[in-house]
Amino acid sequence: MRLEGFVDVSAMLQSGIYALVRKGEVVYVGQSKVMVARVYNHRLAWGKRKLTGKARGIVFDSVWMMPVHVDRLDEVEYDMIQRYRPRLNKIWNGGPPPEIAALIGHLIPTMPAAPEPRIRRRL
Repeated sequence: MRLEGFVDVSAMLQSGIYALVRKGEVVYVGQSKVMVARVYNHRLAWGKRKLTGKARGIVFDSVWMMPVHVDRLDEVEYDMIQRYRPRLNKIWNGGPPPEIAALIGHLIPTMPAAPEPRIRRRL
């Protein structure tokens, strides 16, 4: 089906990798099981600055998306981060591949949960 004047963006409803671009530079690469929801959350974060007074969110002026099966998200995201070296990607930007990062995560012992705070009652 073709609708005059419209662009088919159905791929945004799938899982995949997205690149947030500002002034022609890839500033962030991410993955999502539903790309449209994740990109919307990034865009929504722009307004948080007014509430907190701190810069929040990733400012971008275009979005590029690549549909990818859920089973390959980590692998393809890692490849795209290595290819474009976006400045806002802290994880995997020069770090270990996802398989090694997952292995390291299993080797690091987890911290015990903090005890629940005691409530002081006034008499």
